[in-house]
Parts: sequence; C-alpha cells; structure tokens
Amino acid sequence: LFQTAHLPDRKEWLDSDKRAAFAAEKAQHVVNSSLDGLFFDFEGTGLGSKEKEAYTKLAEAVSDALRPLNASIFVCVGASPSYEFRNYDYAGLANTSDFLFIMGYDAHFWDDYTCVTKGTCSPAEAPMKDILKGVEGYVKDVKKEKLVLGLPWYGQRYTEVLLPFNQGQIDYKDVLENVVNITGRVKKREMDKTAKSWVLHCHGACMDGKKGEVIWYD
Repeated sequence: LFQTAHLPDRKEWLDSDKRAAFAAEKAQHVVNSSLDGLFFDFEGTGLGSKEKEAYTKLAEAVSDALRPLNASIFVCVGASPSYEFRNYDYAGLANTSDFLFIMGYDAHFWDDYTCVTKGTCSPAEAPMKDILKGVEGYVKDVKKEKLVLGLPWYGQRYTEVLLPFNQGQIDYKDVLENVVNITGRVKKREMDKTAKSWVLHCHGACMDGKKGEVIWYD
C-alpha cells in the first residue's frame, strides 16, 4: 500500500535540515501505518533550477530514509516531460525512486496548453499522438524499466460553439450508465482517428443536470 507523501511547501525543499526532518517524519509514518511506501505528486509549475534540484534531493532523502524499512517511493509526472512547461529533473527522480508514474491523462488542450508547441492539441483526455510523444520524451532520459504509464477511465464534456468549450469531467461509469445506455440520448458515436478516442454527440445535454452536448472519453 502506497500513500501520498503530502509534500512540504516548495520553499522548504531548499533547506537540507528541513528535507532531513521531513524524511524522518515520513519514515515514521510508514512504520506507524504499515505502508509499502509513498508517492510524490507535485504538479506545480514555475520551478527554478535550484528548486528542481531540491525536489530531487527531497525525493532522495525520503527514499534513503525508507530503504532500511524495505519501503520505497515512486514519483508522479505529467503526460509529457514538458507538460505545462514543468521539465523537472526526471533522470534524477527516476534514479532515486522505484519508477516514474506517467499520468497519461488530463492531456486535453484545456489542461495542457503546451500542446500548441507540439502540434498535438485535442479535446481528448489522452490523445494518442500526445501520449506517444510524451513517452518518447521520457525514454530519452529515463530507462524504460523505470516508467509506468497510467491511462484514464473517464472523459470530458464539451459544449461546441466555435471551439469545444470544456464543461468538466465525466466518469467512464457515467458514460455507460447515464449516456450510452439511455435510449435516444446519443445521436452519433465515432472514433476520432487522430486521438484514438471515442466521441459521443448527444441530442441536447449528454447528462441530466450537466452541461455538454459532446463527450470525448477513453
């Protein structure tokens, strides 16, 4: 069983004493909770080079503290190395953890605006072109054995005006139970050839009480 590490404020990463204290605290938490380890899930942007280096050192400190307990960490990262221009020290984070967990979701253009620079923008939650480019980007710096790809079981609702306007997430369970299986609700269902994602066009709102006449889901 792994739990989130509940990372400290990024300002504290730069202090070696605070990194050590945090690592000791997390080691005790692992013992008290009988955990197999912890995961790091920092998703902030705008880190400077010193903060990126300190983030890796924080991961190293916690990993070192957990090793005698036969416990470990893994680190969650965006759908691509440049997701939201994060560009963390992925090689360093991989070296000090079990693996990097690639969050191969939330890659639609309303979330990852860097798609503009790669030509991969799509309303899809996990557009194939974007995910492939992301994995290829990580493999350049990290051994493939150190990468785990996570994929979504949900989609996004859209209202189409001039462009698809995002109206929020929809669980795969709701796609089936409250949309697909409701007689007369779906006008058209098609596979987007580029994104390799399903697209539902509905007669009016796809879900009762929720905006969005189009759903993209994986």
